[in-house]
Amino acid sequence: MAVIDWGENGGSTTREEDGTFSAERKFWAKVSTGTDRELDVELYAECPRRGHRHPAETSARCVSVNVTRRTPGNRLFDVTCSYSNRFDQSQNQQDNPLSRPPRISTRSIQYRIPFI
Repeated sequence: MAVIDWGENGGSTTREEDGTFSAERKFWAKVSTGTDRELDVELYAECPRRGHRHPAETSARCVSVNVTRRTPGNRLFDVTCSYSNRFDQSQNQQDNPLSRPPRISTRSIQYRIPFI
């Protein structure tokens, strides 16, 4: 139950006069069995996730990932990822929290231990 082959089919980009950037990237995935699901493809490491940056336009984020099987029982899937630089963080609030990019923060506290 895994993606065994992955490739990019290309895509399209548009830039409006108001500065809005939108793009669509298309991929294909081949899975090991005909019983693999769309979720197996979405969880593949090479598959972009919501919130990931576009490789050429870093201000644009992935706003949707659509995975569809070509035909029932087939091992090939089509993946379409849409990007926009008008990304609204509130769009992610209703999604699965595990699909969001992690936020990692650290802090340190300095203290002294008395020597006795």
